[in-house]
Amino acid sequence: MVAAVLNPLHAGILARAGLTRSVIETRLFEYAQTTRTALRAISGANVDTIPHTAEIVRVVERPEDFLILVSGDNGGAYSGYFPTWGGGPRGSRAVTKKIRSADVCEIPASNR
Repeated sequence: MVAAVLNPLHAGILARAGLTRSVIETRLFEYAQTTRTALRAISGANVDTIPHTAEIVRVVERPEDFLILVSGDNGGAYSGYFPTWGGGPRGSRAVTKKIRSADVCEIPASNR
C-alpha cells in the first residue's frame, strides 16, 4: 500500500477533468514502475532481492494498492506520497478514519 496525498487544488483539477479514484489509481500504477536494469544502473542496489523475477518492477502489485486521499488547505500547490514499509499481501494495510477538529480545539484556527 502506498498513499498518494492530494491537496484540494490538485484533487479539484483531477475531478473537473473527470478522473475518478479508479482512473487515478490505474494511471499511477502505469507510471510507477521501472526495470531491474534501470534500478541496477542508477542505484547499484541488489535488485535480485526483489521477490519476483520479472524485469518490470512496480511500486505496488495492483492499482487498488494505491490509497488516494485529499488533505490540506486550498492554498498550497503541493501533493505528496507515503511509501510503504512492507507492501503486498502480508505487508502494510490501510486503516482510515475521518478526522475533524472541533471548534473547541486548543489550536487557533489560523494555525490549523
